[in-house]
Amino acid sequence: MRNLSLQKYLRSHSDVSHDILQTLEELPSKLSHICVVPIKNESEEFWKSLETWLRLRSKAEALFILVINARQTDSRACLAANQALVEKLLSRSDSANSKLREGQYSYCFKIQATNFCVLHHSQQGFFFKEKQGVGLARKIGFDLACQLFATGRMQGSWIHSSDADARLPDDYFLRVSESNAQEFSAALYPFFHLTDGLGDYKEALRFYDYSIRYYADQLKWARSPFAYVSLGSCLAIPVQAYAQVRGFPNREAGEDFYILNKLRKIGPIQELVGQPIELQGRLRTEVLFGTTQSTLKIGDQLKKGCLPELYDPRCFAELKELLTAFRDSQLERLSERTRFVLQKQGHWAELLKIQEQEREPRRSQRFLEFFDALKSLRFVHEMTREFYPKQALKSPRQPQLVQL
Repeated sequence: MRNLSLQKYLRSHSDVSHDILQTLEELPSKLSHICVVPIKNESEEFWKSLETWLRLRSKAEALFILVINARQTDSRACLAANQALVEKLLSRSDSANSKLREGQYSYCFKIQATNFCVLHHSQQGFFFKEKQGVGLARKIGFDLACQLFATGRMQGSWIHSSDADARLPDDYFLRVSESNAQEFSAALYPFFHLTDGLGDYKEALRFYDYSIRYYADQLKWARSPFAYVSLGSCLAIPVQAYAQVRGFPNREAGEDFYILNKLRKIGPIQELVGQPIELQGRLRTEVLFGTTQSTLKIGDQLKKGCLPELYDPRCFAELKELLTAFRDSQLERLSERTRFVLQKQGHWAELLKIQEQEREPRRSQRFLEFFDALKSLRFVHEMTREFYPKQALKSPRQPQLVQL
């Protein structure tokens, strides 16, 4: 059944044609690990990340798929940076025959015995369309990995997702196991944000880092099944689970949040331990939201003498009450504030219907599918607007508000 779901996905939803495999003969016939990395308008920091990739254990059995991407309307500086990066990568190839050719889409080569496949979507005929971005870049890379898996050229079950600013620990590919690919729908690596080179925004990034961990910790305290940090740079997904949720959404940003939301509905998510992935802080104004925009916003607040704010813990107390009440089939006992928010958002009637009409284990699954990560976030937002305003965070080095 799972193999059938993969074949169905590749036939109906893949953004990579099966024909591309004919152009990738330079790749090894057997691969154990694949990592997909979107590349766009990168700085010199990329090469520091690359050096860590070249030192990974099992690198001879691994493949990095680099999806160089841009839109035709992007700045000349962005397009020039993409072109220069491809040229420099090829110049470092172990083969003297690796050269940039106009109109060529894919390049396969080795650097210090590490396998690379570059897909060049930053040139005429291959540009992304407007409102296409990192989501499509990840999807293209993952779809190619699925094609390699379906044809037997990839033997491992996990596809990794990372970013150009990620410095990977040497056991990166060895943290996930084949047995866990059947048990979990995704795996998340620990991470650490580096603040070198951020100048006035160092403290802002520390605040942002604390805020995303705080939100996940509060969800965990509330016993939410969606208690994790969504970072596309620290993610691995089993091939079959990826196909089952029909791949990454084609979004300019937030693709990691949305695919993890779907993946959690089909299975638990594993939180890995060990040395963290180091993420180099970078401020990219073309990114719509996420780390960059949040860091810039917090930095501007700090410059004005304003402290960044966190959700009031009482929002999560209300969420915990909701989750507990549903598990105990006692939604009628919810507080007036929780019922008010659920009714305002149009969820109250559906939750009562699920509680009354479904039996376990179907009832819990229906609740998981309905009241998901996005609805949980919107619930917290509404609680904040109506009842519990955000509270100022004095210092990211002095944790506060995490437990009630």
